[in-house]
Amino acid sequence: MDDNSTCEIKKKITHLSKLIETALLIVWDEAPINNRCYFETLDRTMQDILGSSNVNDHCMLYGGKIVLHGGNFHQIILVIPVGIKEEIIYASLTSSRL
Repeated sequence: MDDNSTCEIKKKITHLSKLIETALLIVWDEAPINNRCYFETLDRTMQDILGSSNVNDHCMLYGGKIVLHGGNFHQIILVIPVGIKEEIIYASLTSSRL
């Protein structure tokens, strides 16, 4: 996974892309224990799926969908199980560009 990764969800032709388009809210539980790259990848994917000709829409996180991140932020140590403090902080959601 890198800074240009996206999920393998085809635009407009799959059930999953149609579900994402119609969803009003997406809940991501236990978010703090996930690497920040996952959130950034989802953001790029949703920007692609929900892309619009309106330039302002491309500036909206997650393609303009509401994404609720839940969980206990004291659990970020699980992001990198054997990492040093700096690696864990860099990989956590709080260090994301989002």
